[in-house]
Amino acid sequence: MTNSLLCIKESLTNENKSKVKRGKVIKFSDKELNFKVYTSIHDCEQYWECISCEDPFYSPEYFKILENEKLSGAIPMYAFAFIKDEENPLCSFHFQKKKLRLIDSIDTDKFVEGGGIGAKFKYWLQRIFFPLVYFNMIVVGNLLLTGKYGFRGANNKITISDYEVLRRMLKGLKCQVSGTEFQFRGALIKDFFEEEKCLDTKKVSLGEFKVDPSMIVHVRSDWNSMDDYLLDMKSKHRVRTKKHLKKGAELEIRPLTAEEVEQRELEIHGLYSSVIKASGFNMVTVNKGYFTDMVKTFPDQFVLNGMFLGESLVGFYTSMLKEGAMMSHFIGYNENRNKEHSIYMNILLYLIKDAIQQKVNKLYYYRTALEIKSSVGAEPKDMYLYLMHNNFIANSMINIVIKTFFPNPMWTQRKPFKSYPE
Repeated sequence: MTNSLLCIKESLTNENKSKVKRGKVIKFSDKELNFKVYTSIHDCEQYWECISCEDPFYSPEYFKILENEKLSGAIPMYAFAFIKDEENPLCSFHFQKKKLRLIDSIDTDKFVEGGGIGAKFKYWLQRIFFPLVYFNMIVVGNLLLTGKYGFRGANNKITISDYEVLRRMLKGLKCQVSGTEFQFRGALIKDFFEEEKCLDTKKVSLGEFKVDPSMIVHVRSDWNSMDDYLLDMKSKHRVRTKKHLKKGAELEIRPLTAEEVEQRELEIHGLYSSVIKASGFNMVTVNKGYFTDMVKTFPDQFVLNGMFLGESLVGFYTSMLKEGAMMSHFIGYNENRNKEHSIYMNILLYLIKDAIQQKVNKLYYYRTALEIKSSVGAEPKDMYLYLMHNNFIANSMINIVIKTFFPNPMWTQRKPFKSYPE
C-alpha cells in the first residue's frame, strides 16, 4: 500500500514538473474565477495594459530589468485573476519565489535581553528560533522596494475581496507547483498602509504584523528652495543641518548620464554593495547592470546623482518620480569618507532639495535609519505585512509567533520643524 502511494505521489510530482517550467503559463480555476500564473513578463505583457496603474515600479518595463539577470536571490512571477468568460483581468499580482533563511534577513540587533526573566526568556527563544526558519516562500510584493507592489485590484484600490482573491490564488498555486522548483510552504504579503489594511485577517487566514514605518517628507508648498526649508526648522536643528551641508560643501553632486552610469557601473555597484553589506539586511540584491538599465529605461523619471571629491566617486543616490511624488531608491557611499564629509546626511538633504525643485508633494525614504531621517523632517507612517502558512496548524499560530518573536520597532522620532500642518 505504501509503495503504491509513493508511486502515485511520484507520478503527480513528475507531471507537475513537466507542466511548470520557466516561461510556461500555469492555469487553474476556483469557482467563478480563472487564474493564470506566468514566470516571465514577456508572456503576459498584454494584460498590464488593462491594469489601471502608472507606477513605473509596477510596469512590464521594470519587471524586464529584474528578469534580465539583474535580481539575485529570488525568481519573479506574475499572476492574473479573471472572472470566467472575461478576457480582461480582474486584478494582477507580482510576487517572488524566495528561499528564506530568516537569521540572514532579520536585524538581530533589535533583540535585547532586557532585565526581567520574561525578557531574557524571549531573547533566548529568538536566538534559537530564527536559525531554524529555512524554507521556500512566496513574497507577494517587491523585496527591493518599500510599498504596495504585490497586487492591484479594480480601480487601483484594495478591498477585502481582493485579499480573498489573493488567498484563493495562493491556495490554487500551491497545488499546481507541488514537487517543482516553484513549490512553497508559506507566503509573505507586503507592504500596506493603515488605510489599505486587511480588516478581517481571520476570514482570509492571514497573520498581521507591524513593521518599521515608511518615512515621508511632506514637501510644503511654500518651499521654493533649501533656504525656505531651513527657515522652517527650529534653531538647533537648523544649526545641525547647516553643519552637515558645510561638511559636504566639497562634494560635487550632479546627475549622471546613461553613458556615465554605464562607464562607472562597477564603481556604483561597489558602493551600493558596501551599504547593503553594512545594513545586515539582504534578502535580495541587484546585480551589476541594474543602474545602467534603470537610467536607460526610465530617462525622464529615474535619476542617479553622483557625489564626487575631485575625480573620485565617493557616493551616489537614486530617485524615481511617480504619481506626484519622489521615491528615494538605492544609495551607496564610501564609509571611510562619510564622517568627514557627512555623505549620508547630504544624500538625505539633497533628496529634499531635488523634491523641492521637482515640485512634488511627498518624498518617500526607505524605512531604515528612522531616527536620522526624522531629524531632517521625515514623518513615520505605519506599515503592515501579512503572513500565511500552507499548514493549517502552523497558520493558526502565526499571530502568536509574531507577538513572541518579532520585536516592535523602538526609536525616538525627532521633530525638527517649528510647526506642523494639521
